Amino acid sequence: MALRVNHTGPSVLVLDDVPAIVDELLTLLELHDIESVGAATLEGAIVLLAANPTIRAISCDLRLGPDWGLDIVERVRNHPELCNRDLQYLFVTGDNLQALELPGAGYAVLSKPVRPDKLVATLNTMLRAGSTEDHQG
Repeated sequence: MALRVNHTGPSVLVLDDVPAIVDELLTLLELHDIESVGAATLEGAIVLLAANPTIRAISCDLRLGPDWGLDIVERVRNHPELCNRDLQYLFVTGDNLQALELPGAGYAVLSKPVRPDKLVATLNTMLRAGSTEDHQG
């Protein structure tokens, strides 16, 4: 069952350099009542994050053409407005996870091929965790 949160706007940003994959993932998330937006570049992702303060999770492919998906973390940290946002990160990769070094802890990783139900469940868990943190304190 999809998590329903009373936000007006997207809660997930999908980032992949293949526009057709972005479209497919947005459709999948919509079918599970998860509002989302998508970008095919790091620059586009930053623009969407800045324009959509309701985004709480980012699903990002590690290989973004010439860019590296993990760079989204550093770009958010260095952005004057986004650096204060508490975002959850889900990285999707076909790479060998043993050789992958993530910048710190707290990032979810799914290996390709990703089962759609696993992707949705992981994002729902992340959104639920973020929602719990929003209501504490």
